[in-house]
Amino acid sequence: MDVHLPAGGGASAGGGPFAVAVLLDGEMWGEVLSVGDTLDNLAADGAIPPTVALLVHTMGPCRPDDLSCNPAFVDLLADRLLPWAAAEFGTTTDPAGTVIAGQSAGGLTAAFAAFRRPDRFGGALCQSGSFWWPDETEFDEGSEWLTRQFAREQRREARFYVEVGLQEWMLLPQNRHLRDVLTARGYDLAYREFNGGHDYACWRGGLADGLAHLLGRA
Repeated sequence: MDVHLPAGGGASAGGGPFAVAVLLDGEMWGEVLSVGDTLDNLAADGAIPPTVALLVHTMGPCRPDDLSCNPAFVDLLADRLLPWAAAEFGTTTDPAGTVIAGQSAGGLTAAFAAFRRPDRFGGALCQSGSFWWPDETEFDEGSEWLTRQFAREQRREARFYVEVGLQEWMLLPQNRHLRDVLTARGYDLAYREFNGGHDYACWRGGLADGLAHLLGRA
């Protein structure tokens, strides 16, 4: 995992409490895409408050298990990672100032985190989420498990930014279904369809927009 601190540093510099963004696939966002520059620019423009980014590495061999509506993984983030960040860097403990973001299976996991632990994750940024999960052959209940949980269970106090590409024909129907369910249940939802596919060239701009939407009021 990597950490990006806002300009001026963390708690040791007398700042905080800071908003916090948990970014799944952090090795891509940090080492390749330099998301820290994006965060610094957003903060400088006043689009988001000073924000600590926790770049969680999830692109290794454990990815299929971790990013599949895994309660243990989400609880690890909620009960160990976030308290550690609060102690080390002065991040907020308020879920309204805490966003989890992911793409593809990470988008599914971000939504699941807000569903399972809205006490810690008040905002979910879901880009091209794999809401078809699980494959209908895995469980008797069939696919789109998480969407059905949102339809069945009590509404959580969480906000969502969901986007999907018009060229993602394997994901578009399921993302639209989730949109309809969240809307029907009265969730605070921003939904966007972009003219693109399943790649970081599209997600990079959407991440900035989603963070501004979810953290702009933090």
